[in-house]
Amino acid sequence: MISHELRTLLNAILGYCDLLLEEAFGSLSEEQAHSLRRIRSNARTLLELMTAVLDVNRLEAGQPPVALTEVEVSRVLQELQVEAQEAYQRSGLDFRWEVEGKPVPIRTDPEKLKVVLRNLLSNAVKFTPQGSIKVQASPKSGGVEVRVSDTGIGIPPEAVAVIFEPFRQVEHSGMSPSGGTGLGLYIVKQILDLLGGTITVDSEVGRGSTFCVWVPQGKTPRKARPASARGTGRHRQERSARRRPHSQG
Repeated sequence: MISHELRTLLNAILGYCDLLLEEAFGSLSEEQAHSLRRIRSNARTLLELMTAVLDVNRLEAGQPPVALTEVEVSRVLQELQVEAQEAYQRSGLDFRWEVEGKPVPIRTDPEKLKVVLRNLLSNAVKFTPQGSIKVQASPKSGGVEVRVSDTGIGIPPEAVAVIFEPFRQVEHSGMSPSGGTGLGLYIVKQILDLLGGTITVDSEVGRGSTFCVWVPQGKTPRKARPASARGTGRHRQERSARRRPHSQG
């Protein structure tokens, strides 16, 4: 209920910002338009952060709902392309969407697969100042593979091993901090674990990155492990300490 109310409020803010920027209520000065664009940008960032934290909360609780249905990945990509068209246009990047081979229906949770691909696309846009982003889907090894490639700044070799850990962000020389919580790729990995899928990355600094997602055609998704089973000893101790009453005197 809380997440629904927060999203409703933020979407209302974003909606009115869009209406004002479209001059639905009258003309704007450049200074007013600039301020509105900043409000809209920060509201979008807040919505993304809130969504990421809620996703992690569900994953850490060990009980994220998984709604299995038969779906074609090409349709999922079409829906993503339509719903984020405005954001892609604002980026000024060249987007290419390709589906290779005969469409293969898979049994998975399409909404969770969308979360995975949204996070990968968001990262690609964030770290690609100019150039292109390509999304390719093709049948592979009893499932479907989706590759998200960009011509961005790339990932240093020493950082590739840690980018799927929570709250880890890669620092790039010459770039201002990207913002965010460092949860996007962690969420991607956890969701793919639930769906029985995998993810790999191939990257070169200055030349871009390719994230390769594979989802099985019909494998039953794995059950999420409770947070207590996944947490480190330090995290378990912290939770235990919070449950103990404070002594006085």
